[in-house]
Amino acid sequence: EYGGEIKKMGYWRGLYKQRKFFDSLATKLNFTSLEDWYQISWSKICQSGGLGLVNSVYSGSPIKALIAIYPEYDWKLWKFKTRVPQRYWTDSFHRREFFESLGLELGYASFDRWYDIS
Repeated sequence: EYGGEIKKMGYWRGLYKQRKFFDSLATKLNFTSLEDWYQISWSKICQSGGLGLVNSVYSGSPIKALIAIYPEYDWKLWKFKTRVPQRYWTDSFHRREFFESLGLELGYASFDRWYDIS
């Protein structure tokens, strides 16, 4: 539906068409949840017709696009295949969020469990 055709200037303004594109791509890729977007590559978005959208509206950042288009989801930037934004890890909030998430994945109920890591 989107691949290869050139869109008129301003076509991607407004979240409705943007979300429609990403919802359509998710269906095409058999995604079952928003979590599946963490595995998407920039080239796959481009090949599917999203180059103009991501470049013109989100400065070439698929991560920014997903955050804006699906604001209801609590995105964890470190889970994407691409690098996190520059200086992302200098913010202690992001470091803490990462380790809290990792602790949950490991089944740690408290920070004291971190001392058991070898």
